[in-house]
Amino acid sequence: PADLVRGARGPLLLLDRVQDPGNVGAVVRVAAAFGASGILVGEGTADPLGAKALRASAGTAVAIPFARGPLAALLPVLAAASVPVWLLDGAPAPAGASSSVWDAPPAPKVFVLAVGSEGRGPSDELRQAAARTVFIPISPTVESLNAAVAVGIAAAVLFGRARADASPRKDAGAGPRD
Repeated sequence: PADLVRGARGPLLLLDRVQDPGNVGAVVRVAAAFGASGILVGEGTADPLGAKALRASAGTAVAIPFARGPLAALLPVLAAASVPVWLLDGAPAPAGASSSVWDAPPAPKVFVLAVGSEGRGPSDELRQAAARTVFIPISPTVESLNAAVAVGIAAAVLFGRARADASPRKDAGAGPRD
């Protein structure tokens, strides 16, 4: 984990107990699509190299670096490297520390976008480590978004803002393929 964090040149993702391998694979695919430097895989998260996750990642799991470990080991590495954690959560935090992804200030070039378990949300440990909480405003008639969908939306908005160097846009692969 320390090598991945030290070598990061852009945003990272952190998965906290994301249990569905399909969601894990889709998040890996999102990470690759939006230029993440890597993924931190917390304990209790499905294996990114498992068959279902690998299929959902469309093979990108072998192209993006990741490191695994318990949050108790991952969070101190981030703190030591002064890499802030932005928590993507359906339950907004107190005013001042929370904003919608649309209204969030520009993220630093290197930061962590963290997402918690599909059913239980983020752990208390992750909530406490978060420098900022971001959420995606949705209709009150919908309880929540799928974890991978939420990460895709947040990464599209926040990672684009975090990129200091605007790279040429690749539109050819922008549409759905599945």
